[in-house]
Amino acid sequence: MKIVWSPTARRQAQAVVDFIAVDRPQAAEQWFDALARRVEYVAFDRHARDKTLDKAIRVLDAATTLCTAYLLFAA
Repeated sequence: MKIVWSPTARRQAQAVVDFIAVDRPQAAEQWFDALARRVEYVAFDRHARDKTLDKAIRVLDAATTLCTAYLLFAA
């Protein structure tokens, strides 16, 4: 299976990376690496793939929540 990021997903991820990188470039890179790992997990892990769409969305939503928490507390 090949992961293809939509243009919107790429823009949104880049916007988050750019925002974090203003103060913490290494943290921005770590955030994106964690996001990419989570996307790969959902795409390639049989158990994650076999779960309902709702559960997969919650996994990705958790990554978004963590990013939001970082942005709130790092500011």
